[in-house]
Amino acid sequence: MTKAFLPLTLAAFCAAGAALADETIHIGFPPSIDTLPGLVAHENGCLKRAGYDSVLVPTPVVTNIPPALLSGSLQIGISTPTVILPAVENGIDMVAIAGSSVMQKGNEGLSLVTRTGLGITTAKDLEGRKVGVPGLLSVADLVFRKWLVTEGVDPATITFVEVPFPRMAEMMKAGSIDAVVAAEPVLGALVSGGLAERNAGEYYSAVADDALITLWATTGEWARSNPEAVKAFTACLDESIDWIRANRDAAGEIAKTHLNVNPPYTPAWRTAIVPADFDFFVGVGREFDLLTGDVDTKTLVAGD
Repeated sequence: MTKAFLPLTLAAFCAAGAALADETIHIGFPPSIDTLPGLVAHENGCLKRAGYDSVLVPTPVVTNIPPALLSGSLQIGISTPTVILPAVENGIDMVAIAGSSVMQKGNEGLSLVTRTGLGITTAKDLEGRKVGVPGLLSVADLVFRKWLVTEGVDPATITFVEVPFPRMAEMMKAGSIDAVVAAEPVLGALVSGGLAERNAGEYYSAVADDALITLWATTGEWARSNPEAVKAFTACLDESIDWIRANRDAAGEIAKTHLNVNPPYTPAWRTAIVPADFDFFVGVGREFDLLTGDVDTKTLVAGD
């Protein structure tokens, strides 16, 4: 989720061009429970009933989504504010078509956990420590840095290490890092396995309660050319969210099929999205050098 991919991929996008979708919608998703409504929309046939064939495309990391959208190999994919904002700032034609998960107090699926036995309880205790994040300048990382500042801690006093979710347990066990910013299901496994203790501060909701974590995105060109498909996809997300809440066990089977895990955690999903949802992330993006200037958020939401 770093900014480094942008110059290279921008050139590739310009060379490849953005292919228009046919009647089939290819949906890119990383292995995250946040994506479950999109998976259900495919599996339960909502998109088919709306007149669209759909294909689910596993995508290992979220930063692989924009290149696939611009090349036309995907038509829709999950994204985050900290991926879409620098992409747009660098001239890449991406828009949000629907919200996905939001952070809510009391339902945090993303949290700081610290190695058991270190006695780290406050932000100050992290000074001089090594903290793993799933992506440098990712949404998880940037909001964490903002929390540190609000707690009076200079992020420069902490060594940040990029650690993929599958390696977090290994590195915590080896003592290579002192804490990690983890998401479910890795978060729960670290705590239940005795490797880590969950920080009571719940950093994300402390500074960004009800803020976006993930969203569904496409290219501006595809959204303009396929407004009915955008409406159908969003309507199917809403239908799927209601179905998941009423049928969590059955939804869990779909999660296991496509994500290889069914965590007990259920995100707070919200498909409604407006340009103002990006304002907080523009601010932290500029504060921590993800962005170099202002981004016109009014252009970020399809049809807005």
